[in-house]
Amino acid sequence: MFNFLQYKELRYNPHSNGRKSALYILLYLKDVFYFTSSFTHGHERNHMYKGASNSPVVDFSVFPAKDASVSTGSRVRREVWQDAPLLLTPLNSSLIDAENEHYYMKHGAVWMGTLRCPMSAPSEEGTYLRLPDFFSPDNEWRRNDKNILMAETSCNPKPPYRAWCAVESMAHQNPSLRVWYVMTAAAVEGSDGLATALVQRYPNLRPVTADLRRLFTDTPLQHVYNTCAWCYNTTWPAVNLSDMVRLALAWTAGGMYSDTDVVCIKSVASLQNVLGLSDDYKLINNGVFHFHKRHPLLRIFMETIAENFKGNQWGEIGPQALTRATNKTCGWHKLVVGSKCKGVTLLSPKAFYPIGFGAWKNAFSQIADVTLNKMYPDSYLIHMWNKVSHDKPVRKGSGSIYDTAAKTLCPLSWKTATKNSLQF
Repeated sequence: MFNFLQYKELRYNPHSNGRKSALYILLYLKDVFYFTSSFTHGHERNHMYKGASNSPVVDFSVFPAKDASVSTGSRVRREVWQDAPLLLTPLNSSLIDAENEHYYMKHGAVWMGTLRCPMSAPSEEGTYLRLPDFFSPDNEWRRNDKNILMAETSCNPKPPYRAWCAVESMAHQNPSLRVWYVMTAAAVEGSDGLATALVQRYPNLRPVTADLRRLFTDTPLQHVYNTCAWCYNTTWPAVNLSDMVRLALAWTAGGMYSDTDVVCIKSVASLQNVLGLSDDYKLINNGVFHFHKRHPLLRIFMETIAENFKGNQWGEIGPQALTRATNKTCGWHKLVVGSKCKGVTLLSPKAFYPIGFGAWKNAFSQIADVTLNKMYPDSYLIHMWNKVSHDKPVRKGSGSIYDTAAKTLCPLSWKTATKNSLQF
């Protein structure tokens, strides 16, 4: 059956003509026949995923590849932000305004042998800034692994202010490290001026986009990605992708990975090859970790996920997989703070999760005197647990831990978020 969204694109695309449209439809039907005859088991072709707060709806039109080495799928051509103006960074010096109407496609994402993120139309006109390529030959991560790696995997061209706050706090607290904000969208919506202001304020900040097919090539996760196993029969494809992307980024570039629901309160530059325990001491959390490039434990993590991939079970390819792989490799029967294996040290929950998952509301409660260094002397980050806290507003001037930390450690994000609102 022809995908109506693709037909609609072709029918109303001013850059296509009738002959081309008919040709693409025939090619599409050929693809459908090929895949339905090649696979005896069913796949969800139009799995809908409602991303995190403020994220668009992602529509995965899934066409699994025949094998890991072949990237196949619909041959319908799509515009993927390729002509949007380039985001101003220290690596490029031009910023051009452009009409936004040619730079988006309706519905969140489409599978074409690799993830594509043509984004939903904005409700009002804005400026779209094309992101530089993470794999650009001159990018500094190729020379050393003094990196902080963060990712946005839900095809959202306008990350929430809390995500920008996390990114800014990392850049603010770690001037000696490069902060790579790797997005699946190829452009960022910049009408509020925050993205441009951040890269101008922090010379170590690098918002980029990445070709995920290239990121996973020659890793144990290549087959899982290329067959789109992570995006069907699951409620949370963006979360599965995030669990995979963080390992591949650390494997490729090396450095500190962090989720985007944190605030960095102390430099992490001194940390080398570390993992953090969850607040119950039962799991190794994958929200923050550091590895040197090509560390053997990273390969073991990816192999563990690939060998027993369960994308429909929450945490199964995240903390559960990391904990199983580490225990098996290191011969551990109990997770003990300070334990070492293959040069990797296991840190206390205080390092990255001083406010535990079950106590997440404490970050939003009013406190008489918030002095972060005194409250969390052994911590580098405060995790805000967006999975459960995304609907809880951070109120300007509330005296909460989150508001106080944001105002001090991500000042541009906090100022932009509260410019026209008393909460974010």
